[in-house]
Amino acid sequence: MDGFDIATDRIQAAASGVDQVGASLHREIAAMEGTLADIGAGWHSTTAGPRFAAAMGGYLDDARRLAEALISHGASLAAASRTFEQAEGAIAAATPAVAR
Repeated sequence: MDGFDIATDRIQAAASGVDQVGASLHREIAAMEGTLADIGAGWHSTTAGPRFAAAMGGYLDDARRLAEALISHGASLAAASRTFEQAEGAIAAATPAVAR
């Protein structure tokens, strides 16, 4: 290993990006729920309609879990960024400056 580099701003940027994807996914899920409600209102069927709705509901549940996992991961990245920044500050404060 040649070195160890932690850039708190890059970790924070990654956290923000992950949060944005999670939020975007939540918006897409909400839009899809509206579309499925419209389809369900117009599709009168005793077999195909309910099966389709159940399948799509399962897919949306999976998508919700993914969105929540992304948001949780983004929060973890943001917390890691803060922890690294605090540690860096503590090391800097504990390191005496050398006068030239």
